[in-house]
Amino acid sequence: MKFLESLKQLNIKILYSLLAATGLLITSFLIFSPYIPYSINFNVGDIAPTTIESPRYLEFESKSDLEKTIKLRQERAQLAEKIYSIDEETTKITQAKVISSFTKLKELRTQNQPIKNNPSFADITYVNTKELQAIKKLDNIAFSSIEYLTIKNTEQLLKTGINKINTANIKQTIYSNLEILDLDEIYKNFIFKIIINSLKPNLYYDEAKTLAAVEKEKESVSPFKTILKNKQQIILKNDIVTPEHIEILKALNIYGSRAN
Repeated sequence: MKFLESLKQLNIKILYSLLAATGLLITSFLIFSPYIPYSINFNVGDIAPTTIESPRYLEFESKSDLEKTIKLRQERAQLAEKIYSIDEETTKITQAKVISSFTKLKELRTQNQPIKNNPSFADITYVNTKELQAIKKLDNIAFSSIEYLTIKNTEQLLKTGINKINTANIKQTIYSNLEILDLDEIYKNFIFKIIINSLKPNLYYDEAKTLAAVEKEKESVSPFKTILKNKQQIILKNDIVTPEHIEILKALNIYGSRAN
């Protein structure tokens, strides 16, 4: 009898233990079921079964961000103007031609040789008889002054850079520079003729500098970024899943895995 009584009490204790354990499991499930990890593996077009929040702070460049960055950088690149640089070799050739012209004019001042049909003076046939006579009348100091003014005006034009020979503009510039000087019209025109017949465009399209300017414009545009704060809602329950949602979940490394 005592054995049966002890067995009965043991069975009761076991039953109570089982009931307690079962109750604990049910209670735990009810309390912690919202926190049981769920799988995030839905596809574009699916209905989100629950609201999903960002588990952490995230800053990344999405496909849309990249497209906006590229577009804006292309627009900025178009603002970069073409850059032209001075060709030093062409500049030296032009300066040498001006000096050579005056060297020959010095010879003519001491000789009575004609310019036309004379191979020695083929480069200065644009000087007419009236201008040559005016030049011969100058003393050495005055002639040197004309030479100096011609060389300096040539240097100024070349330093500014010439992309295209515009006779009218060049003449206006030279006459404007000589305006303060008390020079007869014939000498002003003589200086202009020496220069215009010696000048060559000394600017060339500088591809390397232009490309560098384009890149500088592009770099001035900071990349667009998508920023998610911790606990920020990504998808609301019953929302239709979009490619952008999937992209964000992948960036958070929670797509295709189990998440809390």
